[in-house]
Amino acid sequence: MSNLRELGHSVRIDAEALAEVGNYFTRLAAAEGLPAGVPQAFDAGYLRHQLPGGVVGTMRRHLEESRLSHLEQAVVEELGRVRESWDGPS
Repeated sequence: MSNLRELGHSVRIDAEALAEVGNYFTRLAAAEGLPAGVPQAFDAGYLRHQLPGGVVGTMRRHLEESRLSHLEQAVVEELGRVRESWDGPS
């Protein structure tokens, strides 16, 4: 849902019902002896900043080591602005 909102879409989803369905399938997988899947995170912001996942992980580690983790969102936003200035307006 957050990725759709990030792309400017209006999302009308019943989060409680969605959680109930997710819980159902988690219980079903356990009952069937199947491994529970873990959704892979997708960052819709990637479409703007275009940083590969490994670079994002390294950036997060460097910010954390420098005690600047709170600046992550600002850094990603600036990367998006820089990227746009190179490519021109989208």
